[in-house]
Amino acid sequence: MAYRWRRDPRPICCRGLSATGWSARAVRSGLRPRPTAERSMRCSRLPRPNRPRSGFAGLLACALLVPGAARAQNEGAGLRALLLRVNDVEAVEPVRVTVDGAAIWADADALRQAGVTVSAGRKGPVDLATLPDTTAVIDDASQRLDIRQRRSNRLSLTRSVHAEAMALQPLSPARAAIALSYDLTAVVGADDRPTLSGYVETRMFAGGAQLAYGLLLAPGRTGGTRPIRLDSALVLTDPARLFRATVGDFIGTGLRWSRSVRVAGIQIGNDFALRPDLVTYPLPSIAGDVAVASTIDVIAQGGRSVAQAQVEPGDYLLSGIPVPTGHGTLGIVVRDASGRQSLRTIDLYGAPQLLAPGLMEIGGDMGAVRAGYGRRDADYRGFAASVTVRRGITPWLTVEGHGETTEALRLGGVGAITALGSFGVLSLDAAVSQVKGAAAEGTGAGGHQIGIAFERVARPFSFSLAARHVSRGHRDTASVNGDAPPRSTLSAQVGMDMGPLGSASIGYTRLASVTNGSFRLDRLSLLTASYSVHLGEGINLFAAGLGDFGRTEAHSLSLAVTMALGGARMLTAGYDMRAGMDSAIADYRNPALFVGDLGYRLAMARGAAARLLAEVDYRAMPARLSLGVDRIAGRTSARLAARGALLLIDDGIFFADSLAGGFAIVSAGAPDVTILQDHRPVGRTGRDGRALVTNLRLYQDNLLAIDPLDLPPDARAGATRMIVRPGERGPVMARFAVDRRAAASAYLIDAAGVPVSAGSTAQLNGGEEMPVGYGGLVWLDGLLAENDIRVTDTAGGNCVATVHLTAQQMADFAQAPRLGNLQCLPL
Repeated sequence: MAYRWRRDPRPICCRGLSATGWSARAVRSGLRPRPTAERSMRCSRLPRPNRPRSGFAGLLACALLVPGAARAQNEGAGLRALLLRVNDVEAVEPVRVTVDGAAIWADADALRQAGVTVSAGRKGPVDLATLPDTTAVIDDASQRLDIRQRRSNRLSLTRSVHAEAMALQPLSPARAAIALSYDLTAVVGADDRPTLSGYVETRMFAGGAQLAYGLLLAPGRTGGTRPIRLDSALVLTDPARLFRATVGDFIGTGLRWSRSVRVAGIQIGNDFALRPDLVTYPLPSIAGDVAVASTIDVIAQGGRSVAQAQVEPGDYLLSGIPVPTGHGTLGIVVRDASGRQSLRTIDLYGAPQLLAPGLMEIGGDMGAVRAGYGRRDADYRGFAASVTVRRGITPWLTVEGHGETTEALRLGGVGAITALGSFGVLSLDAAVSQVKGAAAEGTGAGGHQIGIAFERVARPFSFSLAARHVSRGHRDTASVNGDAPPRSTLSAQVGMDMGPLGSASIGYTRLASVTNGSFRLDRLSLLTASYSVHLGEGINLFAAGLGDFGRTEAHSLSLAVTMALGGARMLTAGYDMRAGMDSAIADYRNPALFVGDLGYRLAMARGAAARLLAEVDYRAMPARLSLGVDRIAGRTSARLAARGALLLIDDGIFFADSLAGGFAIVSAGAPDVTILQDHRPVGRTGRDGRALVTNLRLYQDNLLAIDPLDLPPDARAGATRMIVRPGERGPVMARFAVDRRAAASAYLIDAAGVPVSAGSTAQLNGGEEMPVGYGGLVWLDGLLAENDIRVTDTAGGNCVATVHLTAQQMADFAQAPRLGNLQCLPL
């Protein structure tokens, strides 16, 4: 809005008289404005009825009115310095403006500095009326220029895989290392030979690559232990490009409606799991406008704030609003600076099955099919390849495709996932296959499969329904290698959230013509049900049941009540019925949660499955050990288990109870220093001042800290906490800068043996001045082999003390930092 002149109070005869003003042309040209010359104008004749009878009297009236009229016309005109307020925010500096008629001019750079949006190409004086969506008003009473500018606020409340959000925060540098993880169990029975079983995995990290090799240790039929190779693979990852490549053993790519097989070969594709901080599914957006600067709060069900944003006056678009999975409602609260607020509620549905528009997920693999995984006779069979593609088309539609090929098979399929508003998610898919050779015998040349599924997750009711039909001649890579799919599948599940009354679920599954190797089943129909409720005071009730419509002997029922007894202690009592046999169960346990904890467990079962179990569990830094005695059906056995890991780097070996997640080597510069992860103690440094910390969150910020109170007196830490971001490429280093300096206390006395006065200052080797306490006590930090201590005594006079130290004396200060009396001699 342009500046508004007030109504001219002068009589008609004096309007239009000359006044000193500014040249609009000079202002527009960027030159300094100059006053225009005064012009003489005749007064207009008044209407006859109101015309003064005396010409002299009329001239006198005009003469008296002209100065006041000129002042009224010039009020607010010209070059002025005004306070500035932009969108209700006071500017720090006043602004110089030029008022010319209805125009207000101000310097473009001064406006930008005050927060006004001015196009980059404009320089010098700018007419505020030419700025889009901008109003400017001068308040003469307060000498303030009030500017309101509508802006387009576009804010993303979460990190998505688009635009600048793709930028990856730098990962902490990783070191080359070799890691060995193991989980071993030895069992000794009264009548059986000792057996050893477990799992061993070796991983090598170097140059951003990881080489893994896993072994399964299984008891042999005639005694002893037989190692069985599981997986061996070289993995390359690039989190910045969301890329992963695997050479070796892996599980082939696939979709929810396809079946994957184990393959030995090469696999490449993008992997969103490399960036757990990113959201890949569509998130809702809200739009609106505000007249003044406001705060927008996004409130989830239950009144919890999930996001907040500050917006300037104008239109706003908030994208990437975090939502839970399934149906829900969000409250949008808009609150301005004066405290006025408005509330808007929206229904939405969060569907992780969908991909954000424009986002693509693609992967492919090729190699030899692996059969008999986990068995001694495992081998590799014919060639197989597959490719999978998914792409988000709109916020409510994702399309996908999958293809497979072997020497005797060609398969292709497409699918679509669509969100039905805030009601649920519908999935459709279809695939066709062609087979030849031995794989086609008795099946025709090929076949097809079609599937449909619907899911709704909500409160208080959730339900899902899925159906699939496979024609008799349809084949995929798994069926060509002996694992045929069911001819038809139907499943349905209903869940109910009853609030304080608990939650329940009922499910039904029907499979027809199930064949797997020599196993064949014409029809399988199962009904499952579960119920859980919190009874208060740490007491919970669980119930679950299974019914097989074809075999009554397969029915089962379980009831259990758990009670929290404080700390980690838990007592469970229950009833279990399986295959027509029932038993009562009692279980009391106190698990070892942290390093140094000692846990135990006592369990008893009476009835068909009688059992007695006693077990102790100790969690140490090198490993987790457990020892138990188990008696089942009258036979007693003892079990010893060990689970742990070791990490070998070029300058040391570290031990841990596991190497799950990311891991870091923390260096604190001193032994026996407490290490904290996210403010929780997780271990202490060893004799070399280092410790291994595991279970770090991959590709995310992890706060590591040391306790400075554990440092020796001669150690100084520059920083006691740091952030690390580990990846999958090996251990990261968290090195705290600890300065080891000799320091000790001393008592300063003068030549007569009298303590130096309290409040005096002492300067060690020309360094920082340190205060002297009562009795001449002073703390000397940074002692060397030769030391001069200059003292400025408050009682008057200066003196100096000289100290000579041996290397052994300086080393002893770490345990006993005391020097005793030091004589200070006058200068």
